[in-house]
Amino acid sequence: TTANDTGANATTGGSYAAELADGGGLSLREAVALAGARPGGATIRFAAGVSTVTFTSLTIASDITIDTDAQSAMTIEGSFDIASGKTLTLSNGAGDNLTLSGQITGSSGTLAKTGSGTLTLAGVYNAYGADQGTFGSLVGVSLAEGTTLAVSATKTLENSITLDGSATIDTGDATLTLKGVMYGHGGLIKAGNGTLVVGYNDFTGTVTTTVSGGTL
Repeated sequence: TTANDTGANATTGGSYAAELADGGGLSLREAVALAGARPGGATIRFAAGVSTVTFTSLTIASDITIDTDAQSAMTIEGSFDIASGKTLTLSNGAGDNLTLSGQITGSSGTLAKTGSGTLTLAGVYNAYGADQGTFGSLVGVSLAEGTTLAVSATKTLENSITLDGSATIDTGDATLTLKGVMYGHGGLIKAGNGTLVVGYNDFTGTVTTTVSGGTL
């Protein structure tokens, strides 16, 4: 997948071969559309050298995985709207960082993070424009074993969080407030010099908390 989302790469509806040939490769918009036509969804990867992808908004209408393991650092500048009952999974490997700078919204969809890399929320705000850093009306956020969720500025996350094993939340030098219910099992590891506020939460399951930096 390329970083180009202009001209012919901003249109969808063709076959894989046609979309691949229409504008210098397959754009993320074209790849998402093609994946949405597959009953079981698909995994989307980017070409070597792609570090930033910019678009306005994309609708996730099927279960899709965006794998950025080939990029040590990747920024996605655009908004995702996740359909009801569907999951957008973001995956990267150890030492990799994926940054989202757009809105994540949807009607009862799920954002999942897998792989041992870091997902950084740089500008994720809700549909009403409030500076709360929420994921719209998503069901919640799922963190797999070994994953890291990071923030680059002070935010409040009102959605539920599901832990499928031990995961890290890195506040950097900022404050992250979690207001949703936390589900699952394993450990929540607090990293960074900032503050993680979890006083609003109900914990369902077996969750242990470890502080490796900053304040809880």
